[in-house]
Amino acid sequence: MRIFFCLFLLLVPGRSECLEAQLPREAVGWIHADNDLLGTGFLIDLEKKRMLSCYHCVGEAKGLEVFFPVRDKDELLADKNYYLSHRTELRKSGHLIPGKVIRKSLSRDLALIELAELPPGAQKVSFASRAASPSESIRTVGHRYDAESLWNVTQGVLRQSARQEGYFWQGQKLAQNAHALFLQLPVNTGDSGGPLLNSQNQVIGITSAVRWRTGGIAIGIGWEEIRSFLDQPASDSPTTKALYEAVAQSTLWVNPAATEFRHAGFLVDAQKGWILTTSKAVEGLEKTEVVFPLADASRAERFQKKLYEVPGTVPRYTVRVRKVDLVRDLALLELEAPLPSRKAVTLAIKEPAVTDRIHSINHPLGVDCLWLYSQGNVRQKTRLTVEKPEAIEFRVLLLQMPTQGSSPGGPVYNDAGEVVGLVLNRESAQQQIGYAITAAEIREFLKEKK
Repeated sequence: MRIFFCLFLLLVPGRSECLEAQLPREAVGWIHADNDLLGTGFLIDLEKKRMLSCYHCVGEAKGLEVFFPVRDKDELLADKNYYLSHRTELRKSGHLIPGKVIRKSLSRDLALIELAELPPGAQKVSFASRAASPSESIRTVGHRYDAESLWNVTQGVLRQSARQEGYFWQGQKLAQNAHALFLQLPVNTGDSGGPLLNSQNQVIGITSAVRWRTGGIAIGIGWEEIRSFLDQPASDSPTTKALYEAVAQSTLWVNPAATEFRHAGFLVDAQKGWILTTSKAVEGLEKTEVVFPLADASRAERFQKKLYEVPGTVPRYTVRVRKVDLVRDLALLELEAPLPSRKAVTLAIKEPAVTDRIHSINHPLGVDCLWLYSQGNVRQKTRLTVEKPEAIEFRVLLLQMPTQGSSPGGPVYNDAGEVVGLVLNRESAQQQIGYAITAAEIREFLKEKK
């Protein structure tokens, strides 16, 4: 199991400077444990001189030291070599402080550290009053192992939250059944233990791991687990973002019996019971089953994959394959009994422009939850040509977005919640570029006779 982080780039100068000034970087430390483990941590209680990190950043260390940032006038010194070569001076100035682990939890992958003293200008983080929801912007501060700088900032989005089966570290399974955040966030070894911050720079979780098999999905330990670990009362959690929630309720898990693929689809006509997915999802089948997301389960369990695998726990609906287009990789399914109470998606009339922001919901392999959100942009609009049985072209969107060829069929939607495409059974290297057939092609397919 490896963990990661990255440097940031903010695109709007005025807002960037404002947000950077608000970042609690003085609260973030670089941890060096006496067992050679490294990681990130952040101050949470100035009176008790306590900071929070991940268990795997400290392990069973008897002692540790924490570097805190030094400023030259208003500029934060970020050069890693400066800190490593000035340990004696930094101890004297109070920027390298000894500490000890006073509480730890392998089941949450968390560790509470007590410092001998506070650094000059000590600052603590503030916790969010609510849990985060899919599609929210996330930032973090950490110390990526392969960067020459410290206190690096990385930006991304929350894709989903659910309980997870955990991950292995030095032969131990950590964070088993913990409430986790699944993130589109490029982090790496050294960033573990960093605060996950919402747009108000409030803590909603802590960076903990990466699922490399699934296009580098980052894992964070959720706000609820931190609150429980620290014995702090939690406020009521909010509902998910309205846009994500609306599209998620129209998105299905298609053919859940499949093992090598995890297909999505979406309701395109509630009155007729029509569902659109990829041809791969129903290859060789005349009938299959589909599953809608639960609407009444607790937040932590609602999208947990194992909940949908237990027979009888979640309703499964039988669908028949109405028609298939192998060239465009589309299939139209029909529910045996329409569900008019379900809301169908709205197909966009206008095609998105290059650079437009887009969103998607899919069921990637390699993670323990379903209905994962991802965000990206339209990289290009082009045509794909299929040569057999005859040369046929169809229009697609080239997406800058984490996708898997093994988890196609999900809706791609714009900021208005309108579906602009369907994720195809294609992917590029490292799963960072995806393909979606356009809404115009989908309309054409729906009009065609069998």
